[in-house]
Amino acid sequence: VGPRSTERRQVDAREPDARREGVDHLAVAEHVKTFWLVANALVRDPSLHAELGDFSNVRLAEDGHGGGVYEAVLTTLAERR
Repeated sequence: VGPRSTERRQVDAREPDARREGVDHLAVAEHVKTFWLVANALVRDPSLHAELGDFSNVRLAEDGHGGGVYEAVLTTLAERR
């Protein structure tokens, strides 16, 4: 993932966290401090489980869609306190 790719995905490499739901976005994890996947990402692509072990900074939200994003934001903010 190069600068053009992160620009196209609207990811700012200076931001500490990223939240996505698709396996195609997993490559962004190497460019951010913490990368969140929402639960429905595993429903869409169950093989993603095998790839999660390759990244120490990837976290999986318990909920999918908006609830998973909410969980990621609140957890991130709470852990910064």
